[in-house]
Amino acid sequence: LNHFLRLSLAHPSVSFKIVHEGRLLYEYVKTDSARVRVEAILGREMTSHFQPIEFEEGEIRLRGFASLPSFSKGNGDGIYLYVNRRFVKDRIIYKAIVEAYRHLIPSGRFPAVILFMTLPPSAIDVNVHPTKAEVKFKDPERVFRVVAGALSSALTSPPPFAKRKVERDEEGLRSSFGEPPDLGLAKPFSVSTPWIDRDRGASYVVKEAGIPAWEVGNKSSLRILGQVRGTYILCEGDEGLILIDQHAAHERLLYEKYKKAHETGSLPAEKLLLPIPMELSTEESFVWMSYLEEIKSMGFEIDGIGERMVAIRTVPKVTEPFDPKVMVRELLEELSFVKREGKGGEAVHKMLVSLACHSAIRANFVLRREEMEGLVEALRPFPSSLTCPHGRPVFFVIPLEELARQFKRKE
Repeated sequence: LNHFLRLSLAHPSVSFKIVHEGRLLYEYVKTDSARVRVEAILGREMTSHFQPIEFEEGEIRLRGFASLPSFSKGNGDGIYLYVNRRFVKDRIIYKAIVEAYRHLIPSGRFPAVILFMTLPPSAIDVNVHPTKAEVKFKDPERVFRVVAGALSSALTSPPPFAKRKVERDEEGLRSSFGEPPDLGLAKPFSVSTPWIDRDRGASYVVKEAGIPAWEVGNKSSLRILGQVRGTYILCEGDEGLILIDQHAAHERLLYEKYKKAHETGSLPAEKLLLPIPMELSTEESFVWMSYLEEIKSMGFEIDGIGERMVAIRTVPKVTEPFDPKVMVRELLEELSFVKREGKGGEAVHKMLVSLACHSAIRANFVLRREEMEGLVEALRPFPSSLTCPHGRPVFFVIPLEELARQFKRKE
């Protein structure tokens, strides 16, 4: 599928289709507009965040599309690079893209970029990889500067792409890159389930969730001193000062709860008052159809209602409010990665991690003292080497000996 999509993006003037066992799966009709082909493959919702790129310096010409800072992905799958219409994987261009977005999107997030570079054949060497998937530039520093500069310039320009009308075919059928058509369904709304039962004080009991809770037992030996920038809980213990990353800690606790609930088939879900419509890209649609049962086991009921259009009918009943469309898109990104890497057995794990991450309390969120006590107490059975499901540490210990050395009380 990836090879099919790459070719389709590179050659909009050519029709492409995939037929499996006599059934037409995907078809892209030829068009004179690159924008129309991009919309057909990635979907109108994603391309509404795109900014066109047109740049030329000497013999180097760039064209394509780049996502505005309002859109980002959890991985780099949305970056398509072409040199003289050949799909390539090039570190120089990739680093230039990362540099252009360095201060525009959060760390760990990736833009969506479709970039076509045209330059003389003498300026590149295509024989550095058996499949010609990599190239070697004669002047890599210049390529880096041109790509980074072109993207920076495009991203600081007004975004006309979302409002522009484009020709869809020769008969004059037009389509806007604005909102999807009204299907008579509901607009997205937030799930308002609180993450903590404040009436019961320091407990991690999800209201009516029906899944195991981290009950507060005996008080921990740690003494809570306060909260640092609404992100870290500062404690005093026998061994020194302990800093706890509240998001990483809560994420680990929720992951363990959701994992146990999933294993017992008791992960709760709630039906939305009205379905939420969502447009999928071609790849997202393929991944969704490949993992229907796994996605349903997470509490999502998603039905197809048209070509690459789905309706979200139920969502997991979790602790923190979240945007169902954002959550579904990130789940599909995770599943796309495990499918591409041949790690299908990790699909459930990846979805549980994503669910826990979205449900956990965030950084820069001020907690009441009893809430901090509840979180610290829930962590008591775990070792100090505990990490969040992404591998980041939960605890950071400053030993008393280190404090004494810093204050020159001990050599």
